[in-house]
Amino acid sequence: MEKLKILNSIINLSWLSLLMVISMLALSFFLPEGEITDEKDTLEMTSTDNGESPIDLFSAEFKEGKKIFYSNCASCHNRNMVDDMTGPALAGVIEKWSDYPRSDLYDWIRNSQKMIQEDHPRAQEIWRDWKPVVMNNFANLTDEKIESVLVYIEKVGG
Repeated sequence: MEKLKILNSIINLSWLSLLMVISMLALSFFLPEGEITDEKDTLEMTSTDNGESPIDLFSAEFKEGKKIFYSNCASCHNRNMVDDMTGPALAGVIEKWSDYPRSDLYDWIRNSQKMIQEDHPRAQEIWRDWKPVVMNNFANLTDEKIESVLVYIEKVGG
């Protein structure tokens, strides 16, 4: 009888192990290619340093921003948001554009070269630091999609 209990326990553990492996494989299909999650993604809620309400890391806006970032931005901008790569680090991007209407930042993301040609002060500053690197245009991104990317950038970048 004791041997039967041990055998049942082993079978149950085997099934649980198999289910865990299948679950991990299934989850891997939902992560953008090449993405490695870190401990920041495991927290459900985190507070901000400035007393604002916490950002839900599982919110639709955060997830959408992450998806858009990985498919449009990560090839040029560092995924840690604090180190330069082909393009500048993105941490603090909202603060860097705070002297201008938010729509200017949206316009920059949609068509940076147009803003440079129009002699926008912030666009000119970025161009001086980064030329001849030209940012891709993202004319298809709505304000809401850009906002979700900004939420993701600010959360990851601190």
